[in-house]
Amino acid sequence: MENVEVGFVCTGLCALLGGLLAVILTPKEPSSKNMPKDTGKPMWKVVAESLTPPLKDCGDFYRAFICRTCLIVAYQMIFSYQLYILTDHIGDSDKQAANAMAVISVLTMVASMVASLISGPIADALGRRKAPIAVACAVFAIGLAMPWVFPNDMGMFLFGGIASFGYGMYLSVDQALNVDVLPNKETAGKDLGFMNIATCAGQAIGVAITSGIVAATHSYNIVFPTAIAMAAIAAIAVMGIKRVK
Repeated sequence: MENVEVGFVCTGLCALLGGLLAVILTPKEPSSKNMPKDTGKPMWKVVAESLTPPLKDCGDFYRAFICRTCLIVAYQMIFSYQLYILTDHIGDSDKQAANAMAVISVLTMVASMVASLISGPIADALGRRKAPIAVACAVFAIGLAMPWVFPNDMGMFLFGGIASFGYGMYLSVDQALNVDVLPNKETAGKDLGFMNIATCAGQAIGVAITSGIVAATHSYNIVFPTAIAMAAIAAIAVMGIKRVK
């Protein structure tokens, strides 16, 4: 199919359906009407505290923050540029690239789902968080290397399967790790909100790094080792966490 508009419409409808399903399926929370209210603090102080990142006993929290940021940077550096890598790095025609993207998308979906289903229970059975995430970073890095070592469609297919499996492993354990490293359980919502900044920052930084490298070198050859280095930093950061096994 070469009608791009239909793709945009389908994407919008899927997003709309996702929102409706979330509202329908999410368990209803009880009313907060009868909950005790803290009226001892002025409003400005409440707002200031809600916008203040963790500052005490938070070393592990920021190690997890660095891990997430770096891994998402590495993810965005390659995944956001798959089509351009196929055409400019590998040399596919537009039609060949479109067909390859369809295959990569299926591999990505299947590998991510399988990894997510098996990695979480394994991590729980082992009672460990750091080692599964470090392994996920290593698998992810191997996937990132595939188009660099094998600059052809097969290299991209291997990338789609291996990197997505590693990323699925990471996602299945990441949130459990983030909860375990929270410095204060009473401000868990606020602190997890700050942790999510890593996701937004990683997405923006990853795209900026790749575009900068390609603009400067007119090649994707340096992009792959740079992304692999970011995945390595993520693994080092998570292994430095002390509070969690």
